[in-house]
Amino acid sequence: GRQRMKRRNYRRVAGAAWNAMQEGGGMVSMKKGVYEEEDTIKLAGMTTLKAADRAQVIVLGPKKKDVVQFEVVNSRVLMQNIVFRRFASNHEKLPTPSQDLIEWNTCIRMAGGLLRAVGCTFESSKGIGCLVGTDSVLQMSRCKVQLCGSDGIAVMEGGALTVNDTLVSDNGENGIYVQGKGSIARIYRCNLIKNQENGAANLFLGTMFLSNSILQANRKNGLHVCGNRVFVSPWNGVNINTEAQGEANAEASKCTFKNNMDNGIHVTMSSKVTLVRCDIVGNQHSGVAVASSVAKVDACRVRQNHRHGIVAKNQ
Repeated sequence: GRQRMKRRNYRRVAGAAWNAMQEGGGMVSMKKGVYEEEDTIKLAGMTTLKAADRAQVIVLGPKKKDVVQFEVVNSRVLMQNIVFRRFASNHEKLPTPSQDLIEWNTCIRMAGGLLRAVGCTFESSKGIGCLVGTDSVLQMSRCKVQLCGSDGIAVMEGGALTVNDTLVSDNGENGIYVQGKGSIARIYRCNLIKNQENGAANLFLGTMFLSNSILQANRKNGLHVCGNRVFVSPWNGVNINTEAQGEANAEASKCTFKNNMDNGIHVTMSSKVTLVRCDIVGNQHSGVAVASSVAKVDACRVRQNHRHGIVAKNQ
């Protein structure tokens, strides 16, 4: 009976979303309960998807079928106070999934348009929490992105992310990942902690701005900026260098890079980083490590890093 209720909840929301899409937008209000998805819900037009009257709403991904939970296509969508769990029954670290699995096992995939997520939680134990594609804008506030098998948030070529007051933690790869021409991320007052790779990674023509954020206890670097395209595809976690190379840029102000397992900030492959009034402390290797790149450090506190405070070399 409980399973039927989950499916019935899902079908009601899917039907309301379909009606809103046909009418060019509308309100989809979700009552308290658990929703078990059968297939992707596509959102288009001007659509609001929200939990009704402070209700606890949990959306579970289908356990057998490889589909995206929600797909946003050339639309303007608001999501509010909803928990999205993809394969919620298994939060253990899984073997590196195939490219297709990572692409499809995603809570939210954007292919154009604007999505505002407020007070939501995104968990996907086999894939990415939020995938921001070309010509897409994701605005996230007071959210949690955690326990994802791949990146918490991935921004690809031509995509844009603005995130504030959000926790990005315990993800299988990077907390926030940016790559490709025209890709940009603005990160304000966020905690990027305990991710299996970098707190934030900005690669190959990407641009990243960080302010008043904490990047702490990540398994590699707090912030990694690299001008090389090191992934074969947007969803492939295998580090294979290719011939493509292009400058990546990052600016951080009033941020804390603390107790990361490698460097606080690692800048490589003809990239540029500006650090202003940051606290860079207690990282296992260096506070700031620069290789064949440029780093400007202004009024920062660099202390108690295990190898070097600041180290630079040409490769």
